[in-house]
Amino acid sequence: MLEPTSSANLKVPYDSLTLRAVVLELRRLLIGGQVQDIRQPSPCELRIGIRSLGKNQILLLSCDARFARAHLTASREPNAPTPPAFCMALRKHCEGAVVRAVRQKEFDRILEIEIGPRGVELDSTTTTIVAELMGKHSNLILVNAEGIVLEAAKRISRKINRVREVLPGLPYEAPPSQIGRLNPFDLSTVAAVHAEIQRQPDASTKERAAWLTEHVAGMSPFLALHIATSLRSDGPADVAIGVGVPPHHAQRPAGGASHSPSAAEDPGLLPRIWASIFTAIEREDFRPVAIYAGQQIVAAYPYPVSHIPTEAQRPVDELNRALDLAYSAAVTHATGSAIVAELRGEIERDRKRLLRQQDIAQRTLQEADRAELNKQAGELVLANLWRIEPGAAKVTVQDYFDPDLGDRVLSLDPKLSAQENADALFRRYRKIRDGQATAEVRAAEAGQHLAILDSAAQKLVAMEHDADPGSAHLEQLRQELKSQGLLQSRGHDTGDGGPAGPDLQGHKIRRQTTPEGYEIYIGETATANDYLTTRLAAPNDLWLHVRASTSAHVVIKTRGKPDLVPKSVIEYAALVCARHSSQKHSGLVPVDYTLKKHVRKPRGAAPGSADYHHETTIHVEP
Repeated sequence: MLEPTSSANLKVPYDSLTLRAVVLELRRLLIGGQVQDIRQPSPCELRIGIRSLGKNQILLLSCDARFARAHLTASREPNAPTPPAFCMALRKHCEGAVVRAVRQKEFDRILEIEIGPRGVELDSTTTTIVAELMGKHSNLILVNAEGIVLEAAKRISRKINRVREVLPGLPYEAPPSQIGRLNPFDLSTVAAVHAEIQRQPDASTKERAAWLTEHVAGMSPFLALHIATSLRSDGPADVAIGVGVPPHHAQRPAGGASHSPSAAEDPGLLPRIWASIFTAIEREDFRPVAIYAGQQIVAAYPYPVSHIPTEAQRPVDELNRALDLAYSAAVTHATGSAIVAELRGEIERDRKRLLRQQDIAQRTLQEADRAELNKQAGELVLANLWRIEPGAAKVTVQDYFDPDLGDRVLSLDPKLSAQENADALFRRYRKIRDGQATAEVRAAEAGQHLAILDSAAQKLVAMEHDADPGSAHLEQLRQELKSQGLLQSRGHDTGDGGPAGPDLQGHKIRRQTTPEGYEIYIGETATANDYLTTRLAAPNDLWLHVRASTSAHVVIKTRGKPDLVPKSVIEYAALVCARHSSQKHSGLVPVDYTLKKHVRKPRGAAPGSADYHHETTIHVEP
């Protein structure tokens, strides 16, 4: 028996079933509407303002690797200061036109929005926005009536993908279809699934879910687990999954048997479950739910699901609205968590700096006795100048600071004269003496600042557990710390984690910008690698190097949010790194990447040398 999964720990995907339900709502709300405004506030997010049915609607399309989705939204984000090429192309071809069609390609995570002139049959000016919502492979593409790519949010060249290029001027080629898999809307699929159940009647819920995911087109692991949980032997025989109560919450007859027929025992159970999902959604009959963790909405789905507690699911009128609320909270939380991680790193770096400062101050204070000994030694040397021979390494003198007037052995620098040795001892005395007052101040200051940082770290822990850490509050905390002279170890960094300016001080460092808007820096000489790693890269930037070989140092500027860097950007940077290495003619090259804060140059090492840890290895074909 599979216990219900906590909604707080479950990731509900934006899968093919979710897209089908969203498309059904969009058809009703958008077809015939006029495109009035197009904005691209970030490289991977598009917002299209559409006037339809007397209302202004905003369609959000995102190809972010973690939050790829399409739905209506209530928020209006400002456009980028300089609209990207994709945004400009959409404005040129789509603004003023009307939405002709909204469709899902087969039962895949591909949305097509057809846009053309009002009152005219399909002509050469008709364009289609294709949203491929497939995790790290997600993209937004504008295609003309002849099927030629006009522009894309992520330009995919042969260097990135040799199989499927996405570039302006090339024919649009759809992602590989799910040929060979069972069509969930075909009646024969139910028979095939039932045959598998009969063949393996004792299969576990997870085994059945895995089989469904592998053999049925568009079947996400989440949906497969929902169906497999509904088929288990202790589920009620007549529950209408998707429109009724999840089976583990069904009422048992008082005093009756707790067993209900399984799918293997009841041939009609599987068809009823299947019809309540796929037949129902073909009839545009779906009942969306918002999924909550406490009072916070965390996800939405077209139907109630069987492996999440019923009390965590609440019916909603519109799936688009629920998705907007859920993803707004998720994106805000992810952004806040990234800022929390960055600020925690800054606090920890400053804390280490203060601990070193405190340690040095305390050692200076402990050297008070040594200061007096240096002064005494200097005076003894002066009193015995006539006895010290040139080049002597030590001398034994009568110690008139000792009440018993015993002998003291003084160490000397043989390269210096007797007078110069005395002067050196007095200089050491004055240095230690003058450092006493400064050390006391520094030790006290370091202790106060450490207490402030510890308090800030505790606040961060509390913020991290909030549903919304609040980027404004985090920035306010950072400014408060900086106003007290803290967080100065950022040095050359700006507030967004990037370099303070484009000045590379004459070093041969090449700069590239990826289609996702990330900057990549490549060192072309040993000294350039040194400068890039030790001066230009911020602690939370990603640093790449070919494993166990000579290569350029490559840095991805993460803007302080390394967790949000798409995998495609890392793969491209790894490819660049491999091509600037001694293994550039190899078939497969291992490239390590880690945060720059885990990279250091060994003391006294040659330019370009670096030690690193916490690395991840990726293999590329240069």
